[in-house]
Amino acid sequence: MPQFLHEGIDFHYLDRGTGVPFVFQHGLGGSIDQIADLFPQVENTRLICLDCRNHGRTQPSCSGCRLSFSIFARDVLALLNHLHIGKALFGCISMGAGVSIQIAFDQPDRVSGLLLVRPAWLVGPMPAHAWFTTVARLIKERGPQAGRDALAASQDFLDLRKSSPDVAESLLRQFDAPEAAERVSRLETMPLDYPVADLTRLKSLRMPARVIATDRDPIHPLDLAERLAGELPNASFELVTAKSTNLAMHTQELRSAITEWIKLHGTA
Repeated sequence: MPQFLHEGIDFHYLDRGTGVPFVFQHGLGGSIDQIADLFPQVENTRLICLDCRNHGRTQPSCSGCRLSFSIFARDVLALLNHLHIGKALFGCISMGAGVSIQIAFDQPDRVSGLLLVRPAWLVGPMPAHAWFTTVARLIKERGPQAGRDALAASQDFLDLRKSSPDVAESLLRQFDAPEAAERVSRLETMPLDYPVADLTRLKSLRMPARVIATDRDPIHPLDLAERLAGELPNASFELVTAKSTNLAMHTQELRSAITEWIKLHGTA
């Protein structure tokens, strides 16, 4: 995978295919591998994804470095400048959806469309931020392995595992991630940051948009996604099968939704 240097950081990124540029950013604690595995092969589409600061193979890691949606958006735009790409479709998962919204606020002329998958932020901090700040605290106090064991034994987590097993496993993966202790700042700062301070700002985003959501996911609440779709002036909404219900069906439906959306809104 290629890299580029920006603000003293070697950013690791994916640039696959040819045709319409489609930027698809990963979620909190994820990486471009998450996107490479999920994204369907779509004709005439150039998939671009960046490992955010303190994520994936972007280096160096920093336990106390500044992280925010504004910074992550600036990094993605720097990659597009590096690749000499002026305008692109943007689609992203969870935290990546927030990064895309931030880019649309900052430089709307560079965004031809928004595909927002399982958004976790609307106005203000992530509603489920307590889960991530708890994970961060346990990593700092006990280390990744002992912290993982402590969370897994807690009653709140056991209840979550019963109702949303895939969501519970995704929280445990935060402990297992490479350099979990060195990168703990991402779990402390990003859930409390936000790209949308005022709902009325969303009315300014006139590009076509689609919001994709599931049920059974307290990290990415269904009602939040429905409200986001209602606030964006040119948005549609789609519900797909939850991972905790059927992972294979979720992946198939999401890939089909991505393919359909690109065919509708992608132009060379």
